[in-house]
Amino acid sequence: MVGNTFPYTSQDWLNDVKLAHSSGIDGFALNMGIDDWQPARVADAYAAAQTSSLDFKMFLSLDIILPCSTANDAASLRTLVTTYLSHPNQLRYTRGSSEQLPLVSTFAGESCKFGQASVVDGWRSQFTQHPDLQGKMTFVPSFFVAPNQMSQFQGVVDGTFNWNGGWPVELTTDSTGSSSNSLSSTLKNLLGVNTTTNAIGKFSNLLGTGETSSSSDTASGLLSLEDALSNFIGSTDSDSQFLNASIGNTSNNVYIAAVSPWFFTHFGKNSFNKNFLYLADQHLYSKRWESLIPAQVPLGTDSDLNATSIQPSISEQVDIVEIISWNDYGESHYVGPIEGALPTGSEVWTDGMNHTAWLSLTSYYASAFKAGTYPSVSSNEERVVVWSRTHPASADATSDTVGSVPGSELVLDAMWAVTLLSQPANVTLQIIPSSSNSSTDSPLAQQSFSVPAGLRQAALESARILVIPATATATSILKNLVLPGLGHFTVMDDKAVTGADAGNNFFLDGSKSIGKSRAEEAVKGLMEMNDGVEGVADVRDIDEVLKNDQGWLKSFNIVVAHNGFLLNFLFIIGNTKAFPALLEYAMSLPLDTMDITDHAHIPFPVILVRALEEWRREREQVTGPSSGIGSPRTSAEKKAFKERIRAMMRKFDEENFEEAEAQAFKCWTPTVVPSEVRELFTLYSLSKPSSSTSSSFAALISALSQFVQNNPASPQYTSGRNRKRRNVFLKNSHALKVLKGREWKDINPGSKELLADKLSTNPKEAAIHLALAAARKLRAQGVLPLLDPTSGPNNTSIKGILDQKNLKDLLTAEVRTFLPPGTELPEADWSIISGEIARAPSADLPTTAAFLGGLVAQEVIKMITKQYIPISAGNAASTANEQMGICVIDLVETWTGIL
Repeated sequence: MVGNTFPYTSQDWLNDVKLAHSSGIDGFALNMGIDDWQPARVADAYAAAQTSSLDFKMFLSLDIILPCSTANDAASLRTLVTTYLSHPNQLRYTRGSSEQLPLVSTFAGESCKFGQASVVDGWRSQFTQHPDLQGKMTFVPSFFVAPNQMSQFQGVVDGTFNWNGGWPVELTTDSTGSSSNSLSSTLKNLLGVNTTTNAIGKFSNLLGTGETSSSSDTASGLLSLEDALSNFIGSTDSDSQFLNASIGNTSNNVYIAAVSPWFFTHFGKNSFNKNFLYLADQHLYSKRWESLIPAQVPLGTDSDLNATSIQPSISEQVDIVEIISWNDYGESHYVGPIEGALPTGSEVWTDGMNHTAWLSLTSYYASAFKAGTYPSVSSNEERVVVWSRTHPASADATSDTVGSVPGSELVLDAMWAVTLLSQPANVTLQIIPSSSNSSTDSPLAQQSFSVPAGLRQAALESARILVIPATATATSILKNLVLPGLGHFTVMDDKAVTGADAGNNFFLDGSKSIGKSRAEEAVKGLMEMNDGVEGVADVRDIDEVLKNDQGWLKSFNIVVAHNGFLLNFLFIIGNTKAFPALLEYAMSLPLDTMDITDHAHIPFPVILVRALEEWRREREQVTGPSSGIGSPRTSAEKKAFKERIRAMMRKFDEENFEEAEAQAFKCWTPTVVPSEVRELFTLYSLSKPSSSTSSSFAALISALSQFVQNNPASPQYTSGRNRKRRNVFLKNSHALKVLKGREWKDINPGSKELLADKLSTNPKEAAIHLALAAARKLRAQGVLPLLDPTSGPNNTSIKGILDQKNLKDLLTAEVRTFLPPGTELPEADWSIISGEIARAPSADLPTTAAFLGGLVAQEVIKMITKQYIPISAGNAASTANEQMGICVIDLVETWTGIL
């Protein structure tokens, strides 16, 4: 887009030419507008192509914001074109002729008359058949008319550039180009306040899938919607329509197909007045390319990856592929770099949003299009290209005055990926820390897949972490939290940096940090990794804080080295026993006389409650309230119950009653409170919450427990805009866990019987755990500080001078107090483990710190986001002595184990 090249220098043009050529692009279509400086930039572009000595071409694409109402306007356009007809880098292309003529195109122009009686006469007499240009060019414009209207341009144009073919525009605009009557607008109306599965199903039918949701799959509505949309991504339907349009000798008509990665523009009425998008999800860029390349299928085994068979496609009819665009950032579809100083306000479209990774895919697909077969990928060319938006689809900017974007109803929150591999492999794309992931076996060189974008980043960005003290391991833990965007961390340490610290902690400034605050120096190093994170150094002694400022400690989500707990729950309830207020409401509705609009908006659970109560009254032969017991059991009863619901309809298309019929199974499906939820009720009793259980979760559990006692069941609502996400949650509910940990002050490593059992089943893991527990206890007694490198040789707190053998004996004696009498320690393993603890009880090697830092940070993220299950054992009802949940690591023999 020449209109975006005002700050370009000749070198900028040359750089673009070289980059594009190296990415498989053969030339630039120069979209030229009305600005008086643009002819000079066009001249620079042609000159750069010539200077490059590359086989790189240019051609004009006249943007008909240029005047086109008079004959003089036509003369100006002819002058622009004739200037470059003989340039050595002018693209020359003619189908069906040995004489290749200079190619000229347009953006729009379907209303230009150039002072003549009609558009056709204007283009014919004043442009293509004018003596200045007649027989001197191949004219392939992009006229925005229906394919069946192209026949009027017979003898005027030499082909068609289907500019809109790059996107499934029919999803977000109607035949007039308006978004008000588009399919996305129809969806928005269907998904209003009264969303129903059938509404989504009907929209899927509108898209042509013929699929509707079934009662056995409550998520199928939106899933069928996504499947339906995927049929439009990369489609060549509009290409076929233009190719079949008769504009003279169709065998000689040039056809230019469009390919584009995105289209989003958001300008208000005081600017360009453009606020819309074209759907570009589900790998539009790669799928569109693939639809224009001869279809290929892999033959044979893995060793035959490059053997393919060619199948028919429209590729034989496509002469040129035009990528939209190189640099049009105002519509978000640029694939090249944005050069030079931009107009004020343009930075919001470009800053931090480099799109040049598209060129990596362009090179691959462009080669395939030109050769008619996909190129092989060598091992040093392997790559994965990943893309996504920078915000959720439903996001609204707080200071945005333009309004919501028409078409956004169809946009998905996901990350998309394409792999280019040299051989088959399994590729996993995972969003950290949200835990959304997708895995695919990639048998071909190129493979596309996606993963839903998670919403857990907000939890990390709002988290507050306290780490004590500022050791190498502590800073390695924080490194793995600061990089992904932790909200706040505090490092507490009242010690100064020693030589040992400077030697083993990469986040300190070497010898320059010695003698300075260890906490302050650690924070300074960590902040260099991500200045968007808030980091604070606290030089107080932890003992002082515990005595005088415990409330401050409670302001943190997690204190590292402190065992906390992770809690979550799932509770599903159904329609078999409605609570009294709901039953009274359902039976009070005058279904036969109420307004027809209100009748069509009765929520389907209310319909089910009403139908079931009427069924029970008839069965019990009572006129008043039924016993509230019983539901259809036999096939005949269930069929009759559904017919009863249909008979309640007053119009044939009342979707709420259709959904009630589809969900009728809830009336005979028994519901119970899951056992793990009952464990929660036991853990969080109905008594007044203590300070340790005063979280909102505990309050909700208490309220839920009281509700279940009085109301065993209640309707379950599954409709609504977020129904798909809710069903994803339900699908994964089997993985929910409730965990409880021990207080840190409890030095006892576990019950004696449990530890003895672990020694027999996991001797190494148990021995290391016991040795570290014994060391911690000896440290608390003041014995172990002798070998602490931070203690000076004259430390008066040391109770005695102990050699390593004595310390091993002390460790062994201490461990035996943790075990039942007569329990044997694994002799060989214990000798090595206790010897290591005695030799260097608090050593902090950089490699060890880095590994442990990553592992602990991973556990912290699990606890913040509440998705993956932390290292644990037992469940909510387990006592402290019944669960351990300890990860033991041996970096000498390189293994990990769980106790």
